[in-house]
Amino acid sequence: MKKIIFFLGSGLLVLSACNSNKGTSATTGGTDSTKMSSDMKIKMAESNKQKAIASVQAFSNHDVEGVFKDTTPNSVDYGDGSGAPMNNLDSSKAGMKAFFKSFPDVKADNIIALADGDYVAVLADWSCTFKSDMMGMKATGKTTKFHDCDFFKFNESGKITEHHSIQNL
Repeated sequence: MKKIIFFLGSGLLVLSACNSNKGTSATTGGTDSTKMSSDMKIKMAESNKQKAIASVQAFSNHDVEGVFKDTTPNSVDYGDGSGAPMNNLDSSKAGMKAFFKSFPDVKADNIIALADGDYVAVLADWSCTFKSDMMGMKATGKTTKFHDCDFFKFNESGKITEHHSIQNL
C-alpha cells in the first residue's frame, strides 16, 4: 500500500512539474497570459461577492425576489444541512415568506464577504423576534441575536447555483 501511495504521489509531482505555464503572448505585447486570466478571475470573484452581499441584504430587507435575483432556476439550497435540500425556487420563496411572517423584524448587520474562486462566504450578525408560529413551533415573542455564515457557489455566468448556511442558534 505504501508503494502505491509513493508512486502515485511521485507521478503527481512529475505531472505538475511538467505542466508549468511560463510563456508570453505575442498578442498582449509580452504580458503573461496567466496574469490576464488571474485578473479576470479576480474581477469575477469581486462581481460574485457583490451579488452574494446583495442577496443577503435583500433577505435583510425582506425582498424575496431580490434574494433570488442572481440565482439559477435549478439552484440547490442546502440550508444548514439539518433538512432535505431545496431545489425548487418556488418552495424556497414560500419558505422565506413564512419565515418573514414569523420573524418580521429580521435584519443583518456587520456584513462581511470573502471570495475564493467560485465560492463566496458572507458573514453577518442577525437579530429577529419570534412573533408568529412557524412549522409547528409556538412563537415566543423573544428577540434573539446570532451569527450566520452563508456560502454561495457561482457558475461561470455569475449565477448562484448553491447555498449553504451555518448559524450558531
